[in-house]
Amino acid sequence: MVRITVTAALVNKANRALTSAEATTAYTDYNAIAKVRLDNDDPGLTTAIYDWCHALLICHIYAAGDPTSGLKSFTTGDFSGTQIVGRTIWMIEYLQIIGEFTDESSDEKTDENSVGRCDAEMADFKFDQGTIPRYFSI
Repeated sequence: MVRITVTAALVNKANRALTSAEATTAYTDYNAIAKVRLDNDDPGLTTAIYDWCHALLICHIYAAGDPTSGLKSFTTGDFSGTQIVGRTIWMIEYLQIIGEFTDESSDEKTDENSVGRCDAEMADFKFDQGTIPRYFSI
């Protein structure tokens, strides 16, 4: 399926700190790279979510060009913070969305003959003289 409906305007919405000119530059420079990466990760996103993830990746790649983006801790004026190296706010949101769709699609792939844990939905563990739970069911 060919999907290229992300626009510079959507990139600007994903990163409101960018000017329209910067969003256009980011879109022009990183659109193709972001599309390849997204197509590689796409677990079956809807068109609207695909476009949003595409814009998020463009913002992430654009921000990764900042020499401070790889730093674990940073200080700017009165603000200081820490982050996971290489993770921008756009990548965090992107990974969350991909993860949500991946979890949903993995539920559909559950084989009826698979082994599941009986304690998957156990209540809080209690120290009593109850029966010993079975951990696997077939």
